[in-house]
Amino acid sequence: MTNSERWALETHVFLWELRMLTDRFNLRRLFLSGLFTCVLFARPASAQVVELLPNLEPFVASDIQLVAGPSGLELRFTTTSWNKGAGPMELRGGELVGTDKQNVYQYIRRSDGSYSEPYLAGTFVYHEGGGHDHFHLEDYAGYTLQPVNAPGASSLTGSKISFCLLDNVKVNTRLPNAPKKEVYISCNPQVQGISVG
Repeated sequence: MTNSERWALETHVFLWELRMLTDRFNLRRLFLSGLFTCVLFARPASAQVVELLPNLEPFVASDIQLVAGPSGLELRFTTTSWNKGAGPMELRGGELVGTDKQNVYQYIRRSDGSYSEPYLAGTFVYHEGGGHDHFHLEDYAGYTLQPVNAPGASSLTGSKISFCLLDNVKVNTRLPNAPKKEVYISCNPQVQGISVG
């Protein structure tokens, strides 16, 4: 909607002739003429503040490998998720719980630039030392390996043990609210996230 559509300027010139008739008096005419200019500004409805929710979507597995592991053959692969939502997926670390857990809160950005009240997303694993010193999401994704042409075989399941969130792949920076540069650039105990796009 353009500004000219939002704002209406209406000018009206009125010539008003008022005739007053009464039973006891002669006909009187009262002419009122004037120029009335009315400027009407149709203000746009105040924009309602809405939450800009993230929408994470995984890519198909890539870099698939069959490797020897401690318990036999292991199927390993890479997976990445991107955010196609209206706002970032932002997690902020809270208080430590013991030595290996940390309460983590999700912050939802709003359309006016503010954030909603944080809510507890969960108590995450906290990896201390060894270059980590940050929280990891656990059981973020589940995987099922289904047999093909194997009568009597059953599906096998697995999950990604843990990882942190950061901007490492650009998918669609033309989405509304997608930043031009990475915002979440490291895994740390304060803030992690995935930007739109």
